[in-house]
Amino acid sequence: MGDLSEECVESETLPKDWDKRPVKVLVASNFDSVAYDRDKDVLVKFYYPTCKHCKQLEPTYKKLAELYKGRDDVVIAQFNGHKNDLPVELHGYPTLKLFKKGSNRVVDYKGPRTLEDLSAFMYSNGVSPPYDAGNEQWNCCRCCTPS
Repeated sequence: MGDLSEECVESETLPKDWDKRPVKVLVASNFDSVAYDRDKDVLVKFYYPTCKHCKQLEPTYKKLAELYKGRDDVVIAQFNGHKNDLPVELHGYPTLKLFKKGSNRVVDYKGPRTLEDLSAFMYSNGVSPPYDAGNEQWNCCRCCTPS
């Protein structure tokens, strides 16, 4: 784990509603406790506010978060790399990393930035689809659609 010491790490202020939004807000001070929660699969988008590619990904990422909202075992989050010291090594923005529940293994996402591909990535890494029999919104792709 990152072992971030609050006294030497730059962290923006954590919004009071950080965990009430579909896309949860991570800052340096809460990163370890959320990303390395062994009871949750946590997908983190590391972004830079002025990055063109980060802005292009935002609507798709919000849709993914909407699909998984209400799930206690899955967190879709974002981390502002401009206002917080980075807890992990990055090679560019945006970067997506899945922190696996149970093992805390980190899986880097390197695929296309579509809702279908992001959903397939989650599913292929053991995250069950966001199925709700009364809500067809989750049915975004064929990768995780029950037959």
